[in-house]
Amino acid sequence: MGPKAQGTQSVGSTSLQLHFVSRGTAPMCSCVYCSYTEPKSARRARKYTFLTPIFTPCCCSQANAVAVTEVRRPLLSRSIMANVSIRKYKTSDYETARFLFAEGTKEHLPAACMYTLTTPRFYFITFVTCTSVFMGTGSYVLALTSLVALLAAGFYGLYSEFHGVASHALRNDMLDIEKSYMMSENACFWVAEIDRKVVGTVGAQPSTDADDELLLLHISVARDYRQQRIGTKLCQTVIDFARQRGFNAVCLETANIQHAAINLYESVGFKKSRVAIRPSLVHQYTSFTVIDYRYNIKS
Repeated sequence: MGPKAQGTQSVGSTSLQLHFVSRGTAPMCSCVYCSYTEPKSARRARKYTFLTPIFTPCCCSQANAVAVTEVRRPLLSRSIMANVSIRKYKTSDYETARFLFAEGTKEHLPAACMYTLTTPRFYFITFVTCTSVFMGTGSYVLALTSLVALLAAGFYGLYSEFHGVASHALRNDMLDIEKSYMMSENACFWVAEIDRKVVGTVGAQPSTDADDELLLLHISVARDYRQQRIGTKLCQTVIDFARQRGFNAVCLETANIQHAAINLYESVGFKKSRVAIRPSLVHQYTSFTVIDYRYNIKS
């Protein structure tokens, strides 16, 4: 596969050969500059980027040649933050809000699988199962088949768990966001917007366990807009709302595999109030812990 585009440009008396090399193309030569590989962090920001040409002396045989690699960089945080606005939910946001929530929930499945593969309980169950099958049948093939079946069953259980969480919310409070959040004085739903595009959501409802607590629910930020402190602004919006309505605390629930969410909540000021394992079979098998966080509002 050849380079994306080529062109020449004269600079003084020197003619420069510009090679625009797109990701996945063959390098122009074997030198360190032409063999540049785009880092993973840059690939994650593939949609919201600008190109920065880098003129680097090339060691290939073409005289006065310059390799210009396509460097993808995230847009400047300040410029993005200047355009972020948090507003109340509108009916026109319905499909986008539901999509962001569902995708944000299901994307934790890979992390859940990797976490499960590192737990001692998984190794113990795998060892006992495979050993029992082999001792009972004397067949390596059946023992290997049991291992594959065990992995498939575990993946299906995790998939069902995350899909079930998203489906339950989409069939309940997220089914009619207007009725669930916007028709009550002590509940609300907000969206984060950049250039008239909804990129984040968060909701708030009074807790059913305590009258003085407000629950932070369904916070989600589009993947391409993360690391821009949008989640922080959404959390702060809920905290300000709780303070205005006279609540004493904002509470939320997350899982131990959601490292980015945990870092966000703790950076805002939330403190752990409880860590527990749910009694469901999936949680017991995977040792997933549910973490409750609480933000105390100063009077």
